[in-house]
Amino acid sequence: MKNILFVVHESKKSGAPLLLLQLLKEFKSQDGFKIDILISKTGELDSVFKNIGDTYFYNPTYLLDLDLKSKILRKVLNTETSVSKHQHKLYKTLVQNKYDAIYFNSLGCQSMFTFLQNYPSKKLTHIHELEEVVSGMDDGIVRSMLTHSDVLISSCKTITEFLIESYNIDTRKLVENSVFLFKDRKQSIDNLESTNRRSSDAFVIGACGAVELRKGADLFVDFAIRMVKEVPNAALEFIWVGYDQTSLGDDLKAKIKAEGLEQHIKFVGSTPTPETYFKMFNLFFLSSREEAFGLVGLENAYCKNPLVSFNIKGDLPLFINKYECGKVIPKYDFNVFKTFVLELIQDSSLAETLGANGKKATVTHFNITDQAQIIKQNLLS
Repeated sequence: MKNILFVVHESKKSGAPLLLLQLLKEFKSQDGFKIDILISKTGELDSVFKNIGDTYFYNPTYLLDLDLKSKILRKVLNTETSVSKHQHKLYKTLVQNKYDAIYFNSLGCQSMFTFLQNYPSKKLTHIHELEEVVSGMDDGIVRSMLTHSDVLISSCKTITEFLIESYNIDTRKLVENSVFLFKDRKQSIDNLESTNRRSSDAFVIGACGAVELRKGADLFVDFAIRMVKEVPNAALEFIWVGYDQTSLGDDLKAKIKAEGLEQHIKFVGSTPTPETYFKMFNLFFLSSREEAFGLVGLENAYCKNPLVSFNIKGDLPLFINKYECGKVIPKYDFNVFKTFVLELIQDSSLAETLGANGKKATVTHFNITDQAQIIKQNLLS
């Protein structure tokens, strides 16, 4: 049986780590190879990864348990020395494990790739990032990862195009592997099927993600304010689901309060069950300025919510157009957005058709079984 080391840039509840976690669960159920895991930055998913395979940490975990005084003392006494010793010992252990392949879960694994660059095994790098995120990384290491990886896995067509346009990569080692609907997310949504889909008479427009500029939370609020003011006779409600304890979040809440629209525009914060809100939506609005795909777009499509997105570089606009499950609007064009919303309000059959198309596409083309098989073949070949 082959040994595979899966390298995680951070074990937090964010897109790439969660996607890898789903893949590992699928691989473990198939029992096709031995799974080991190496985590760079620890997080709330540490224990979950440990349940899947032998787990190692790039940095000594005991440093996390030190109080402030101890951390300061260790810094004075040269903490780097103990960290270096830990990593030297770690590398020797990993060499003894004789991995047949190493999978890096994103370009965010820069320090880990450098650490393992001379390790004698096949290397695969899964790429989820677009230009805005990659521009904040060390360009030399990014190019090294793209050059020295034996297989480059692109998580969507838009990333494939970005890599070809921006880097002199060997396209023969490039594999496109679509995102997919997570099994546990699918199950959570299915468990809500018997509930009342929407208890409010309002037309609910939803969004999901961390409240930041890249996600377009400010655009979402601006559109919401204009929509409520310009269509006062429509019962409208805008709901943003996701981490909102940011400076932008504070500014946007103050803006909503100043307009007196707290009942129409709401930030509900993070929740382990976002699907309870998705089921309330009549329309899902991806207001992002940049987004490789947007897994929440798939989840809302599975919930039969029509989708609307700006015409950004990303695969959700391609998904919407190809499967006729919503509308792609010109960047930041409020008037087209407004017209589409009013069209859905006035024609419920259109909304139902778009929603049904989205769910069918998600089930047929974006399932974990097919996508996991692509990665598995490249790991074992």
